Amino acid sequence: GGNGGDVLRQIGEGQVGRGPERDRGRRRAREQETGPERVVFFGPVQGGGCQCTFAAVQFRLFALALLACSGPKQEPFSWPRNIDDVRARLLVYIPEGREIEGARRWMGEHGFACEAPMPSATDAHAHLCQGGPSAPADAGWRRWTIVLYERGGRLADVSAHP
Repeated sequence: GGNGGDVLRQIGEGQVGRGPERDRGRRRAREQETGPERVVFFGPVQGGGCQCTFAAVQFRLFALALLACSGPKQEPFSWPRNIDDVRARLLVYIPEGREIEGARRWMGEHGFACEAPMPSATDAHAHLCQGGPSAPADAGWRRWTIVLYERGGRLADVSAHP
């Protein structure tokens, strides 16, 4: 056909029974009917259409979202041997933007005692943290000084000094 009706009838290997000009009244009735919750895909896929229940699709999407949201478990913290690696490792465990009191508490739990913030003319303060009595005597990091930089009550950055 010259009007494309033959092409329309071939889509989905016989899935279209009649042309659209004869189906107008029936289409409205079918749209209003309530049927089982099914998603039907038609197209140039080998093997015709595929039917999946709506609940199965929902379950698969939920499972995919759950897998995407559950990241790998974080390893327990350990101090690096090299002082140049301290900043990167600390920012993974005490990220920027965390409340400074939480960062100071975390440092205390990991062998460092933090002093009161140093006075500053701005809202930025530096908290000096030194290896405390709970640090092992043979730990190389016991002699390091970790500086927590605070801005507006939150951790802005960290640095390590020998």
